[in-house]
Amino acid sequence: MKRSLFIICILCSVAFSRAQNNPDSVILAASDTLSEKSYSGINSCNTENNIIFPEFKLRNQNAPFGKKLVRGVLINSAVNATMITTLILSPKEFSMWTDDDRLKWYMIRQRFKNAYTSPPVIDHDLFLTNYVGHPYQGSLYFNTIRSQGSTFLESSLYNLAQSAAWEYVWEAGMEQPSIQDLIVTPIVGTIMGELFHKATLRMRKNGFNWYEKVVVCIINPYYAINNGFSTRRSR
Repeated sequence: MKRSLFIICILCSVAFSRAQNNPDSVILAASDTLSEKSYSGINSCNTENNIIFPEFKLRNQNAPFGKKLVRGVLINSAVNATMITTLILSPKEFSMWTDDDRLKWYMIRQRFKNAYTSPPVIDHDLFLTNYVGHPYQGSLYFNTIRSQGSTFLESSLYNLAQSAAWEYVWEAGMEQPSIQDLIVTPIVGTIMGELFHKATLRMRKNGFNWYEKVVVCIINPYYAINNGFSTRRSR
């Protein structure tokens, strides 16, 4: 659970900072435009002044998937590197990696070898870590590119790949890949991620108030990092 709280604190700080520095991001996806009724209302209100605004768009909404993928991988790699470094340098009680020689190169190399030559195991982490923390982590992976306008399928597959990479690349030098994490992170994380994505778009339609910004920084920080909190239409 401590790991999960640490992840939340890092991302909330980054998301709030990024959103403050990027207030004029383009925000609405083609698939998430305003309802016909509300959008026509906007047009009718602005037609009198001869002003017609185009729809909101998410960052990279119309960009090739490769651009969204590269941005997502760079963001996740930076956050994952920060998390794993902090966990390695933290006390054993925090990381739950209790081996005295856990940082010896020969042990790290052996763990990597075991990760790729032995099947994953059932871990004995806390319930909150496995079934709250890891689903939350999966929702973050999912929304890294969902908040850039990627489809549900693209975001789900990306989450699956990032979840496997965490177990077999980032964490494999410290512990054996976990069966629960390989299942729960991508599956439950995708469900949570889509719910958080829809909730974020719903809050955005009428503009974010201060407490909604706080909520988004917690449940969907990559939306704030990618798009900020502005609801101004692109011109």
